[in-house]
Amino acid sequence: MNTEHRPDNTESLLQGLVAKDEIRELVVRYGLGVDGKDPAELRSIFTEDINFHAANGEFEFQGVNALVDFFLNQVAEVDRNSLHVTHGHIIDLDPNDPDSASGVLFGHAELIPRDPEEGSKLAALRYDDEYRRVDGRWRFSERCLSFFYRLDAADYLQDIISDTPVKGGETPLPADFFDLRR
Repeated sequence: MNTEHRPDNTESLLQGLVAKDEIRELVVRYGLGVDGKDPAELRSIFTEDINFHAANGEFEFQGVNALVDFFLNQVAEVDRNSLHVTHGHIIDLDPNDPDSASGVLFGHAELIPRDPEEGSKLAALRYDDEYRRVDGRWRFSERCLSFFYRLDAADYLQDIISDTPVKGGETPLPADFFDLRR
């Protein structure tokens, strides 16, 4: 057994672990920014050229200004409060570029509307992300949002087994990933 210590390998491993930890914090800061409607936090977590879009084509935003405006105005106009909770997170560091990474994150969101007549929403989410380190800080450079479901909390038990569990728009949509009735 070779017990020779290789400082270059140890340093590389340590840098990778630190990068992954910083990216894990980034996704929590996303929740803080979106749920807290905090413009400074939101601006600090996205690259200037961020591409944020929904897999189902429901929306797409190019650039940090458009995206921050969306969260602070359009979303805040509809939702009084929200809570984004993250679950499993896989991060792949780019072996050819120490400032690039990609990841998949699963989570849930609770959305409380401004209008009580609208009813609260529950969503199970998947984010496919691209991350870039800018000025020594990890940021989202692309974020693709997919829904396992998004529906009215009051109708959860009924709608979770429907063919179209993505509610909230003009037309209910099927889940992006799988048939929930199996």
